[in-house]
Amino acid sequence: MASAGCDRRILRAFYTQYVAVLLILLTFCIGAYQRRTATSIPATVPARHAAVPDVELTDVAIENPFVEEGLIPPGHPELSAVAAVLQNHDVDATVRIPVARAALRADAALAGRLVGRAAAVERFMDERGVQRGALKVVIVVGEREGAGRMIASFTRKGEG
Repeated sequence: MASAGCDRRILRAFYTQYVAVLLILLTFCIGAYQRRTATSIPATVPARHAAVPDVELTDVAIENPFVEEGLIPPGHPELSAVAAVLQNHDVDATVRIPVARAALRADAALAGRLVGRAAAVERFMDERGVQRGALKVVIVVGEREGAGRMIASFTRKGEG
């Protein structure tokens, strides 16, 4: 009879270890399956980050980016930052080029130069892969000139 009790203890220990091994194997199988589905997302899809609703979007002052009329250096820091924001976040931008009404009256060729500057900003953004619909460049005629300073304003997509 003593051997029967010993056999039961041995069988109980064997079954406990057997169940433990089965649970470990089941855990590895589930982990391998989850890993395969998580890594099957294509890496070619660019990440787009939505702007967090409670974050305030502010304006960016862009000091005179032109080295010559209509030419922007390739690594201009403020315009490069605006391009990076437009590429990586779900926002639109409006770049305003201010000009004084008196300056337009005094210089007849100024309007053509302003259009050239706006085209240069659009070209700069195109070269960095910014989508056309994400950027709007406008010339704002006001009472005083911005002294070569442009302003970039950001809005969330769909807010206009």
